[in-house]
Amino acid sequence: MGEAIHRDATVAGEAIRYALITDAFTTEEILSVSSPCPPRDDVVRTLQELERRGWLARDEADDTVWVAGPRAQTLRCEEIPLSTSHLCDRGEA
Repeated sequence: MGEAIHRDATVAGEAIRYALITDAFTTEEILSVSSPCPPRDDVVRTLQELERRGWLARDEADDTVWVAGPRAQTLRCEEIPLSTSHLCDRGEA
């Protein structure tokens, strides 16, 4: 399952974006987000895998988030879109 993070970079990016927007970085926080827009299952699974590996962290001092692993990067929080609508589980929509 771990390899899925690298095979589907889009979902990994969406998961990271969701974590930044909702300020939910642990499995417990992710599952307790009170939002009219619950995260899609693939977003939750990816965040859980990033957490399990210790690959996702934030630095509140300079408002950045880093993602470890083969493609390590730092994202500035203000560069993240403010809408989570495309990350939602819309059910039957």
